[in-house]
Amino acid sequence: MSKQVEFSYNLDTDVRYRHFQQVERGKVIWYVVQLEVQDQGRWKPVRRHDCVHERSHIDEFNRQGERRRIWLDIDYSRALTQGQRDLHENWERYRERFLEGRFPT
Repeated sequence: MSKQVEFSYNLDTDVRYRHFQQVERGKVIWYVVQLEVQDQGRWKPVRRHDCVHERSHIDEFNRQGERRRIWLDIDYSRALTQGQRDLHENWERYRERFLEGRFPT
């Protein structure tokens, strides 16, 4: 039996953290954590940690909507934990760089 957890909350008036994970028998089998910034009235992704392509990775976006991907060679559980920490510790810098038109890192 798998368990899903999904939630989101604002880190500031224009910054949102979104979280989804699916766990089966104590093991993370699917996850997405994402930082979003409200830009001109729309929520836009800035930095996302996920396993959509069956491998842990990070997608980064600039204000123009361009994306770059960083592949990770770690298991889903560790990648999820690192992603949570990354977004919570660095969200202010990521927002600033995004609004300047740059990639978050």
